[in-house]
Amino acid sequence: MSLCHYPLNGDLTSRSEVTATLRRLGIPLTLFGHYHRAPSLFNFDSVAGIQGRALSGGKQGTAGYTLLDFRGDSVRVSEKVLGSAPRVCFTIGMHDDPQVAAIASDPMPETPDYADHAQLMLQDSATIYTGVAFHDGMIYYGTTQGVLRAFDPRRGREVWQQRLGGALYTTPLAVEGIVIAGTTTRGLCAFDARTGRARWRIDTPTPIVGQGLVAGRGRDAALYIGLGNGTMAKIAVRDGRILWRYDYGRGQSQGQPALAGDCLVFGAWNGRLYCLDASTGALRWTWTNGSKSLFLAPGNIVPRIARGRVFIDAPDRAVTCLDLASGRVVWRCRDYKARESSGLSADGSRFYVKTMDGELLAVDTSQNFFREVWITPVGFGYDYTACPVTVSGGIAYLADRSGRIAAVREDGTLLWCAKCCQSAANFIVAAPDGSLWTTFAEGKIFRIPPER
Repeated sequence: MSLCHYPLNGDLTSRSEVTATLRRLGIPLTLFGHYHRAPSLFNFDSVAGIQGRALSGGKQGTAGYTLLDFRGDSVRVSEKVLGSAPRVCFTIGMHDDPQVAAIASDPMPETPDYADHAQLMLQDSATIYTGVAFHDGMIYYGTTQGVLRAFDPRRGREVWQQRLGGALYTTPLAVEGIVIAGTTTRGLCAFDARTGRARWRIDTPTPIVGQGLVAGRGRDAALYIGLGNGTMAKIAVRDGRILWRYDYGRGQSQGQPALAGDCLVFGAWNGRLYCLDASTGALRWTWTNGSKSLFLAPGNIVPRIARGRVFIDAPDRAVTCLDLASGRVVWRCRDYKARESSGLSADGSRFYVKTMDGELLAVDTSQNFFREVWITPVGFGYDYTACPVTVSGGIAYLADRSGRIAAVREDGTLLWCAKCCQSAANFIVAAPDGSLWTTFAEGKIFRIPPER
């Protein structure tokens, strides 16, 4: 049998590939959790799914566990509550049990259909969680196998690679002929963009998983990035000198920081949003949404700054507007399921929020109160992927956990929604030629041509 946290139904976007693999290998059962309910039976594309209960009480009231008693070609499933005798829930045959066949399986996932809007550029053998960077016609990205790749899409071949140990989560940055990558095992590393030769490196005591931001050019080019747990830093791109570092205690800064004038704004997984002086690293203000749960922290948001205000959509599902100078709350709106996926119009007049109901919400940035400009359903349905909204050429691009990309004109008109693959999107990045490049967890990278 197989063991996994998630059920192999519509909650898992790659479920059809997983169940097909189990059937091919002759594995008839899967034990899963996630729902925190009493043991129950499911049908996952003819693979029997056994729901195991949570060890702690939770919704079940009393702590306990699930017992599986294998006897010949059958398995008896029981619930053992502490202090009580085991309770038999059901017994099924290991193969072709009629109880399983009688349970409806989720519909098969939608077939990819992207030819009119996107082009598959490559399929990596590893999972990808980073976005891509661009330099002189090449793209750069990282994989969960710890490989930083330089790929030439014109020739369809790899130019160089660096093996950096653990999985890479930080999108590479290509600037001034240098590619910079945050790693989970080797700190912050910089390489020559053309050859892959090492340029400089900064050791960090903890993994780097957050996104970075580069500002300035030439000798003034500087990188702002979290150096692992509890630290934000400004680094000279040219030679890797740390120009300043701000130690705020604990919590990774996962989302990309935002810079406006001399204000650097970022969130962390300690529940706080910070504003620092970009020149000195001195703290200007800090803000918290008041939640005691770190799961609701603004650790993976990208602050959007416009008209002297900061706009965020943390996992507390509130759209929040703060004064950039003071950190004071201008307004907060809880009427939409906002969570970690946002963008900003080119002129700064609209803050875009992808809701968990598969909509794109446009908010007026000029008012002292929340004002919806428009809201457009894009066809995603329930979604929680933190892929930021990218605006390019007057069009907002957004993506979901099921391999879809949508394009919405900045007047709220849905232009298209295309199914590219069966996994979550990571980042949509604009290339110098105006095209958009999207990476997906299953190792696929797509190019979207500029809209006419």
